[in-house]
Amino acid sequence: MSRRHLFVGFWVCVVAVQVAFLWTQLPIDSAKSDELTHNLTPPSVPQTQARNLSDDFNFWLGEWNTEASTAPDWQTRQGKDVVQSHLEGKLLEEVFTKGASKENFQRGYLFYLQREQKWQHMIYDVNWGEYRFLGGPTANADGEPMIVLESPDDDTRPGKRRETFSNITEDSFDYLWEESRDGGKTWQAMWKVKYKRAKDAEK
Repeated sequence: MSRRHLFVGFWVCVVAVQVAFLWTQLPIDSAKSDELTHNLTPPSVPQTQARNLSDDFNFWLGEWNTEASTAPDWQTRQGKDVVQSHLEGKLLEEVFTKGASKENFQRGYLFYLQREQKWQHMIYDVNWGEYRFLGGPTANADGEPMIVLESPDDDTRPGKRRETFSNITEDSFDYLWEESRDGGKTWQAMWKVKYKRAKDAEK
């Protein structure tokens, strides 16, 4: 490389350093600086608040004696449902048994979906298979509190299903399973269960 090229390269570096230094000394309006910084900051993602069982389903915890009946004969059958809380109150597990037998024929798992802001109830039944429901607290036409969960739109089973918890007290409540074949316009009762807390049933 010739001396001329080295000389030119040297002065190019000197000028670049001086320009960079002068740029740092320029006065910058603080408001505009804050605005630029704000615009470069990624937008915050809204966070939904998680719900615990104590918010909506605390009443279901415990041991229950049940009287269940199914369509079309509605013959009553005795059973038990043991409901427990797990994962610091974020997961509910139910174990349903028939009559005096300790054989489990149904398990259910209930937990809160933060993104959807809905409760999800997964049911596994030895006869009916797997079912999924989504929903939460609401009220009937008379303003009485109840909890309604329905099968999601992406359910692969034909028709729609929903479950309703109503007449809720500390020691009893009613459960209703319904099905619809017209997209939810009309509903037909398929399974009814009366819950009574075991300690009261033994009195």
